[in-house]
Amino acid sequence: VVHSSQREQFGFRLLWRFVQDADPQATVPISVELTNQAVNLLIRLLSMPECAQEKEPLVQRCLENLRCHNSVPASLLVLQRALGTYPPRRKSWVSFSAKETDGSIAGAVETLDKTQQLLDLFISDLQWYQMQIRTAFLQTSSNRLGNDGGGGDGEVGDGAGGDGAGVTVAGPHNAPLAVESVGRARLHGVLQRFTHLQDIRIRLRFLTYVLTNSSLMLGEQQVRLLWQCLVDDAVATDCADAALEWFQEACADLGGSVPGSGTGGGGAGNGSTNGGGGSEAGRVTGVTSTKAG
Repeated sequence: VVHSSQREQFGFRLLWRFVQDADPQATVPISVELTNQAVNLLIRLLSMPECAQEKEPLVQRCLENLRCHNSVPASLLVLQRALGTYPPRRKSWVSFSAKETDGSIAGAVETLDKTQQLLDLFISDLQWYQMQIRTAFLQTSSNRLGNDGGGGDGEVGDGAGGDGAGVTVAGPHNAPLAVESVGRARLHGVLQRFTHLQDIRIRLRFLTYVLTNSSLMLGEQQVRLLWQCLVDDAVATDCADAALEWFQEACADLGGSVPGSGTGGGGAGNGSTNGGGGSEAGRVTGVTSTKAG
């Protein structure tokens, strides 16, 4: 337990620093298991009265990381869990003109989108990330991509090899895809703690969460950008499959199918870092031609 003039209560900020990107000099990433444990502890502390005042600053720090492209997967995990500490929206017989102020999960999400363009921020960071990851793959010597069969520990972007020697790197817009499970990338000198597949699944799970727990809907342009990032410009087949499965389930209620989805081979995975589109995506019906909220 830490007490100081900076209110370092119960190691709250220490845990926050732990889930941030590693030092550029690090050669071994912090394990995903430890990261999940730190996130769990962080949210448990957030539910304590002593740390309740940290909720809003924590949400804002997560959004700032998203805006600056720093520690995004971990920040999305924390943000999703932090939003989950709000109560669900209760059905009321009274109509309020400002539902976003009702103190519920839905209200919190809708406020973030209204005041800070949450969905646009999410998509903008995804575009940045896909551009960076593609550049890292293209710079990998001999096109050797880490592949351990399960989103493994191979490192990409610094010349480190794996089992994917001689594989064609994906080009833009429906060019040949790379091998599955492309491993961890080193972006701007920082070795990522999550594999590329884990990263994409975290993002899809977060997007599913905010859409299914609020009245927000994706606009047509936002859907097109997501498709371009996750399918057209995918750098790994399993990541494209996970995205196609998400789109297929998201559009299920519209009575149509996702073009080019094939068999929808993306696995749903498990746990906070491995969940793909999953069954939750089946409740996403907010694909419309205008942006709500």
